[in-house]
Amino acid sequence: MHQTLKALRGLTLGLSISAMNLLGMFLTLLVIGGLGDWTTMQFIGAFGVFEIATAFAFVFCPNIWRLPVIEAETSDRTTIRLTWSTALIPHWAGGAKAIAGVAMFAVAARSEGVGLVTLGILPLVLATGLFVIGVSAIVARWGVARPDLDVLQILVRRPGRKDFQVPGISISASVVQIVLGAFTLPVVKVAPATSLFQPEIGPSSTFLATMLVAAVASILGTLFVWRGRLSRNASFEQQRKAEEPA
Repeated sequence: MHQTLKALRGLTLGLSISAMNLLGMFLTLLVIGGLGDWTTMQFIGAFGVFEIATAFAFVFCPNIWRLPVIEAETSDRTTIRLTWSTALIPHWAGGAKAIAGVAMFAVAARSEGVGLVTLGILPLVLATGLFVIGVSAIVARWGVARPDLDVLQILVRRPGRKDFQVPGISISASVVQIVLGAFTLPVVKVAPATSLFQPEIGPSSTFLATMLVAAVASILGTLFVWRGRLSRNASFEQQRKAEEPA
């Protein structure tokens, strides 16, 4: 029962955050000039699509975001690498984002309609998720190279009590999460509504191709910046730190 209540609280919190992000993004767009040729329902659909995409990415991204912190907390003899054994540790906190995204997508699909072009949402979601993962890995490489500039660790001291160290955070990873969380904003401001609605919901060939190219570029960028530090399995010390609760 306790675990069920904990899961429900986490789900409720995640759904509430998605709803607040949707409202905040909508108000931001209104302040900086409005939705342009996008309707409110189309905006909701776009937000839902990118919620699903980032939810997929966020299953694995926490492992990448933690790499600079692991670099700071491990000994000098351990070389931090981008490895399959640590990158593929699943994190299900993004589940609420996925549920919220599917709900928003369904509402927009009911309003705007569906067709064969709607099938393009699947490769679009995959491409966007890979793009988010690639960008996160590229930024994390800088954090691993310069943890002295990137990692923030806070030690709390209270009279009469033991010192308490707050888990370290990567500043660059925090910035990336904020920027990528607002993915819908530049899309709506730069791209026409026809990029996702034909008029039924589904990506245009140009928009889908653009995201596929961006995904490939981010993955190639990851392979380049992590060259010499790619591995199937992590060292014992890195693996142990990666498996610790964040």
